[in-house]
Amino acid sequence: MTSKPRLRPDFIGLGAQRSGTAWLYNCLDEHPALCLPEKEVNYFVHDDKFRRGSEWYIARFKSCGADQLAGEMSSLYLHHPDAPRRIHDHNPDVRLIVSLREPVDRAYSGYVNQISAGELPPDIPFERAVDEFPDILQKSRYADALERFLDVFPRERLLILIYDEGLEDPEAFVQGIYRFLDVDDAFVPKMAHVQINVGRVARSVWADRSLDTAGAVLRKLRLQGPLRWLKKSGVVGALRSANAEADPAPMSDATRRRLREHFAPDVARVADIIGRPLEAWPAYPVRSDGA
Repeated sequence: MTSKPRLRPDFIGLGAQRSGTAWLYNCLDEHPALCLPEKEVNYFVHDDKFRRGSEWYIARFKSCGADQLAGEMSSLYLHHPDAPRRIHDHNPDVRLIVSLREPVDRAYSGYVNQISAGELPPDIPFERAVDEFPDILQKSRYADALERFLDVFPRERLLILIYDEGLEDPEAFVQGIYRFLDVDDAFVPKMAHVQINVGRVARSVWADRSLDTAGAVLRKLRLQGPLRWLKKSGVVGALRSANAEADPAPMSDATRRRLREHFAPDVARVADIIGRPLEAWPAYPVRSDGA
């Protein structure tokens, strides 16, 4: 009787966007038992990649050792309607990781990031942007996306993290992921206390993307060690800061209150899915039954 062949990747990070996924990628890739050779593969949501087939996708992980768990993190997966079924069809035993950020903060960070990427006009205020570009708010609604994955995967296959809790104790946060993946949770990554990919508006989109391209090249050459050193030493952050424009005006208190009211029903549903109050998001009411 032959054993079932092992399908790669063994784990996938789903997003959400602007919820610490770049930081988590670095912390996971630093663990000697884990291997994440490419960032933002987005195989299951980019049709041009998906049409290349599973052999093309599995080849992304050929540099991973046989004794390592192979994985990837693509922040577009969480909200794409086809991603849950496509991922399940590829590997129903894969472990899934999702990181959620306080919805209003995530929306504002997404807005800043889209300006930096040239996807939004640089002079549009946040209050106008959320009305004219509904995708900004949609990406902060998590309940429907989580339920789509839970329709096809058992709950124990999905680790749901609250990014804001990770800011309080980064080491414990990352070590919880290591336990979920059944690797040594005593390992402390050097990147645990390093902020990376901080939202800011780039003066030159080309220069900002060039830094991303350089990072991708170093990862492809398996030079993650030097890349982590550049990030931990502050070199990458300094280059991005030097290329930064003045930040857009912060959102008004009135806008923050309005958006919290907007997201409150979704937050309540997320708390139901997770099975506990979201204490890291204190502006949202805790249900009276304490669940």
